[in-house]
Amino acid sequence: MLESQLIFERDKLALSMTSMMNREELLTLVSEFMEYMNSINIKDIDVEEILTIIHTFKGNFGVFNFIHIVSSLHRFESKVINNSRISQDDIEEVLRDLYTDLEIITEVTGSSFFEDKVYLQANINNLESVYNESEKIFL
Repeated sequence: MLESQLIFERDKLALSMTSMMNREELLTLVSEFMEYMNSINIKDIDVEEILTIIHTFKGNFGVFNFIHIVSSLHRFESKVINNSRISQDDIEEVLRDLYTDLEIITEVTGSSFFEDKVYLQANINNLESVYNESEKIFL
């Protein structure tokens, strides 16, 4: 249990640090992804197209060390591959997982991170907590 918590803390640190170092690219990725997910017509899905696009987004979020959305997109992808019907609930589940990851970033960076004018201010208590947990993993 403790080991999995330490791994999760390390993953949160990686997500937060990668996001802060690549903010503009992250904002573009999130915006494009949300636009795409909201444009999916569940009654008329082009399987090949959706698999290609979802797979690309999954990889892009992986590069940013996202935690929840990557596995969520893998489940979504598997559902499409297995010829299961995609529902609005499936899309909403994926978006909820994205929001969970975005909340992790916000916990560390402050609420202005996703605003036009960013005032990057890491919550010192959160940073210390993440650092201390990560130190246990690596030392």
